[in-house]
Amino acid sequence: MKVNGRKVLIMFALCIVLICLVGLPCQAQTIKWKLVGYGVSGSWFYNETAPRFAEMVKNMSGGRLVIQTFPVGVLVGSAEIFEAVSKGTIDAAIECPPYHSGILPMAYMEWGYPGTWNSLEEFTLLHDFFGFSDIQRKAYASRNIHFLDAMCGGGISLISKKPVRTLADFKGMKIRAIGGMADVLKRAGAAITWVPGPEIYTALATGVIDGAVYGNISDVDDLKLQEVAKYWITPNLQEAQGADVYLVNMKRWKELPDDLKSIVATAARAMRDRHFMRNFHDGQKILSDWKGKFGVQTTSLSEKDREQLRKFAVEEMQNLAEKDPKYAAEMVKKVKDMWDYLGRK
Repeated sequence: MKVNGRKVLIMFALCIVLICLVGLPCQAQTIKWKLVGYGVSGSWFYNETAPRFAEMVKNMSGGRLVIQTFPVGVLVGSAEIFEAVSKGTIDAAIECPPYHSGILPMAYMEWGYPGTWNSLEEFTLLHDFFGFSDIQRKAYASRNIHFLDAMCGGGISLISKKPVRTLADFKGMKIRAIGGMADVLKRAGAAITWVPGPEIYTALATGVIDGAVYGNISDVDDLKLQEVAKYWITPNLQEAQGADVYLVNMKRWKELPDDLKSIVATAARAMRDRHFMRNFHDGQKILSDWKGKFGVQTTSLSEKDREQLRKFAVEEMQNLAEKDPKYAAEMVKKVKDMWDYLGRK
């Protein structure tokens, strides 16, 4: 049989091309998520968390994972964020734990109580070395949600229309507060009421409430509450609270390749440090501005009164542990283990 040299060369060339094509990696498909970040549009909290987190993930993944972010109220309201992530209506969220405490009571422990942890270092020690985050991960997994990480806030306190200098001053005050802080102030004699964040200004201005606990001082400044309330307790009633948590729908999380999971987790962890330091730095400047521009005055509780608040906190933590023996009780134990390690009563 006569061999056609030209045909052989053509076939050989085609084989080489096919081998090269097989050896080329497939172009990675872009994964797109929708994330709702706790906080209203334009607030420092929203701007400094959701869009920045999304930008970090996009850059580190080379554009393989693109997260479109939305403030509260565009896709879902603040009270619907948790269930939206659980059901997969949205892919991910940066959520405020007390808002879903009716579903997972352990959320109060995520937010913390006065004295639970007093710094970013203690927060990190508890979560990473004493296994606090492992319990969070189990609790959220029971609701079809992957817990990524938690932020640490720069402390929360009370802004009020009248000065608070002793525990007795809390008696009868109408205060807007959530989480463990609400329970502790109630023990001190305050009348706790619920007011959505955007409505706090009007509630203070019209006398519906006498004071408000609303995140850290940067959050309070965002709402301009210093215009209608002139007293701020310092040091903070809670030195470092657990701020919002990063959550992902479990199905969406499992769909990610391992390298993207690592990127998302790394970005969330980086936000923890940035969030705390931004809170701390801004807090110093904002308080100075309040005093100069708005005539805000600071008041302080005695160490004896602050110790009483911490005692209330321990009792409320124990009540929560009894209410939620599966998760909150484990968390309370972890906190007490850390206190023992630090030599704290």
